[in-house]
Amino acid sequence: MAAQQVLTRNNEVLWKLIEDKVVLLDMDEGRAITLNEVGSHIWTSLEKEKTNDELVQDVTSAFDIDEKTARKDTTAFLDDMLKRDLIRVM
Repeated sequence: MAAQQVLTRNNEVLWKLIEDKVVLLDMDEGRAITLNEVGSHIWTSLEKEKTNDELVQDVTSAFDIDEKTARKDTTAFLDDMLKRDLIRVM
């Protein structure tokens, strides 16, 4: 994933915030997905379009982790979400 790709949530995905965790309804797979704290933070951050770099900076700041770890984990999470069509590249 390119660092400057602009990402947004797929507006067709149903979701709800429950006790600080985001629960997504993946209609293609017919199941609910509960995101962990970092995944929930990324999902809510995507209320507005953001680049991968912006999301990495958000995660680095919010969770006090180094940029290398944040980039690796954030990119892996976003790649998975893209494969499931839960987020989209603009």
